Amino acid sequence: MRRCSTAVIRLSLVTILLLCTQKPLLATEWNPDAIPKNLPSFLLGFAGGIAIHEMGHMAVASAEGYRVGYDGLSLVYSPQFASRSDWLRVSTAGFQAQWLATEAAFYYREKAPDLAIGVISSHIAITAAYLTFLKNNPQGDTVGASRASGLSTNQLILAAAVPALLDGWRLFGTDIPAWVAPLSIGFKGGCMTAIWAY
Repeated sequence: MRRCSTAVIRLSLVTILLLCTQKPLLATEWNPDAIPKNLPSFLLGFAGGIAIHEMGHMAVASAEGYRVGYDGLSLVYSPQFASRSDWLRVSTAGFQAQWLATEAAFYYREKAPDLAIGVISSHIAITAAYLTFLKNNPQGDTVGASRASGLSTNQLILAAAVPALLDGWRLFGTDIPAWVAPLSIGFKGGCMTAIWAY
């Protein structure tokens, strides 16, 4: 199991490094007329972003040796987590997956703009949902991560809000400073490293 964890850390760091080096990180100005023109493509990206969040949980749980089930709309895992580290990794895997997907969407935004806008928008919407009505859901990501890490749900969701706010700025802002994109990517990478080193 530890070998899998180390491999995931390395894969995450290499992915972030590649995203940082393959293209200039300057956040381009968002044109007001660049509202999604292809609604099906936007909706596919939005739904895909949600699916990526959930698949992140399932992939990490399976890689760590846990079975994934359903309780209504919530994912549940068995057997009980063997360690707080496993619990934290699985609980935050959805956010980690959506962070990586968002960076890929920014990277490919020019090739599939409406799909990319959908993926990035789903990242912002999921984070907003956890900032509000999902924050204290007993089966939710923030409660699980809070119990695993000892941090409060407020601390955890504020940490998740930072890249969402920066990515919203990258997507919708004008006259965006050059440091916004690298800060967002660096913050995500730092959080992922901390999670996998826990």
